[in-house]
Amino acid sequence: MIGAISGLFRSVVCRAIVVALASVAVGGCAAESSESPGPSVNEAKYRAAVQKAADCTAEKGWNVSPVEREIDGTLNFSMNWDTEPPEQESRQAEEDYLACKEEHLMVTGAEQEYIDSMRLTGADWNQAYREMVSCLEDAEVTGIVVGDAVDKVVDAIPLDNIAANECFSEYRLVLFGNSME
Repeated sequence: MIGAISGLFRSVVCRAIVVALASVAVGGCAAESSESPGPSVNEAKYRAAVQKAADCTAEKGWNVSPVEREIDGTLNFSMNWDTEPPEQESRQAEEDYLACKEEHLMVTGAEQEYIDSMRLTGADWNQAYREMVSCLEDAEVTGIVVGDAVDKVVDAIPLDNIAANECFSEYRLVLFGNSME
């Protein structure tokens, strides 16, 4: 297979996901709270909603991968082609993918509910933040300390530093939720 998603399609989908996450952003850091939520009681509901979005996309005629956990803890699926699709087909695939995700994840609130349940607080939040700082330092990003706002962290990470971007992706939701401010 050529890949899960073509370069153009991947870029557009990634931007759409970031915009969608930012548009439902929750505010501030939760460092002041003393307890973190337990394991997500919403994971089964969330997994079922992601599977419905994948099934919806497949019903529109696209070849989809099994649902998989992403580095940030969310669940997702991708679309696969044996050859690079023509641009028009890629655009239609993108529209169908986003429409199915909107219908089954955004409108139902399943994705936001799951992401909210991932958010750490108190000592767990501080420990995870320290781990992220250490990971970023290993990736040669310095100057970030526990408690820095998400915008400072994002601004410190060069787009071409893959290791640093993976560190941020791994910790982003548990530390900042959907907040990109």
